[in-house]
Amino acid sequence: MGNRAIYNIIEHGELHAFLADWGANALSPLFRLSQAKAIQQRPDNFPETIAHIFAHLDYEGQYCLFRLRDVDMFCKPLTGEEATGCKQAFSQKSGLEMRITLDLDHNSCLLEYNRNCPWYQSMDNLSIPISTGIENVEKLMAYADEKEIYDFNRLIAIYQQGTGIEALLEKSRGVMRLTEYLNSPQAQEDRERYRRLLDQEDFDEEAAEEMEER
Repeated sequence: MGNRAIYNIIEHGELHAFLADWGANALSPLFRLSQAKAIQQRPDNFPETIAHIFAHLDYEGQYCLFRLRDVDMFCKPLTGEEATGCKQAFSQKSGLEMRITLDLDHNSCLLEYNRNCPWYQSMDNLSIPISTGIENVEKLMAYADEKEIYDFNRLIAIYQQGTGIEALLEKSRGVMRLTEYLNSPQAQEDRERYRRLLDQEDFDEEAAEEMEER
C-alpha cells in the first residue's frame, strides 16, 4: 500500500518510531517536520514534543487532539515490537521503501533507501542538516504559493530535481533497467548471437589463412 517508509524521530535522547504509508520520498520528512514545528510554536498549544505532534498530524498537516483512523493520519506510532519487526523487514524485504531518521538532537535528517527495492539497488543514503532542509522547504512552499502549485507529487518532483536527488534516483533506475535487461531472455539471445558472430569471425580468419597457405 502506498510508498511506505519508517520514520524515526530522535528527540531529547529518545527514539520514536512511526510508519508512514505515503512517506517514502525526500520532501515529506522535512515538510511534515516544518508543519510540526509550526504547531509547536503556536501560542494556543501547550508544549508538546515533535514526536507527539507527528503522531497527531493528519494528511492536511492539522493537529488532531484525538487521532483519526490510521488511514487518515500521516503516520502511525509503532510499539517497540512493531518497530523491531519493521527494522527487520527493511533489511530483508522491499515493502518498506525508505527509512528516515530525524535526529532533532543533532540537527540531522538521514534518508536511507531500501536496496531490496530494485529501483534503489544502487542508491546511496543521503544526509542533510535539518535547518538547511527546512529552509529549502520554506523556499519551495513560497514558490508553490506564487505559482499556485497544489499537487504534492509535483512538489516532490520539483524538490528532488532542485536538490539533485532526482539525478541520483534516475541513475539508480538506470542500473535497475540494465539489470533487468541482463537477466532477460532478450539479453540471452543477444549473447548467443554475439557468440555466433565471434565463432563465424574465427572461422573466416582460419579459412582465409588456409587459403593463403595454399
